[in-house]
Amino acid sequence: MLPTPLARALAWIALASATAACASGPANRISEGQEGAPGVRRVLVLPPNLVLALRSEIQSGWQPVDREVVAYLESQGREVARLGLIEGRNHWKQAIAEAKAAGSLTSAAGIFVSRLAQDHEFDAVVMPSLILHQTHMELGEASWDGVRRRMRKVNAPSKGIGRDDSTFVKGIAYGGPSGPAWVTSLHVLVYTRDGRLVFEGRGGIDFVQEVDLIDAASKYRWELRPNTSIFLDHTLLHEGVVRAFEPYLLPPDE
Repeated sequence: MLPTPLARALAWIALASATAACASGPANRISEGQEGAPGVRRVLVLPPNLVLALRSEIQSGWQPVDREVVAYLESQGREVARLGLIEGRNHWKQAIAEAKAAGSLTSAAGIFVSRLAQDHEFDAVVMPSLILHQTHMELGEASWDGVRRRMRKVNAPSKGIGRDDSTFVKGIAYGGPSGPAWVTSLHVLVYTRDGRLVFEGRGGIDFVQEVDLIDAASKYRWELRPNTSIFLDHTLLHEGVVRAFEPYLLPPDE
């Protein structure tokens, strides 16, 4: 069973920065006066979901997303370094403690980045997170966070559109279900060396479920099950990463 919305998980990152709206799907936001990243040469990439709980349904995306984020930044001509998970968690805990002592939890992210600057050389810090949320699907298709996807169907009836097929089977096999659908997106935050948040973006990746039609012909029903190909399609993953960084970074052909 899929979880309720991300309220509990988002509490972590809401304490770190003003990103409590993360689950609502706002348009990508770049700070006023910030013209992309022309002066950014060295980028420090944090481990995915360092401060945001990673849901079990999308846990398999941790490594593919990490690799694709780094590859995309490098394709943009940036020098990329990764922060270790243990080091990142230790710095985050210390930043939270300092922010609490100062009476301002929203300052934790700035403190965190400032602590990183003491030991690492970088022009920008990228904080990526995989998030799980709902969108509306119409006939098996949905648009969210800059992408449009069709839900994968498996075990479709093999008779095609012959006379013996019911309207139900035809509709599901060649159309798709409508209603709420669980999807995953990449959420990124970009901070300057002095701890300022200059960009927040999201890019859609894929549906978390797929349509199983194994009982469509005999029992006139379909079921949703976990997407067995999620994070395996490099094209979908790459598009999601590109959309998440727009307009802070623009694709080479733009």
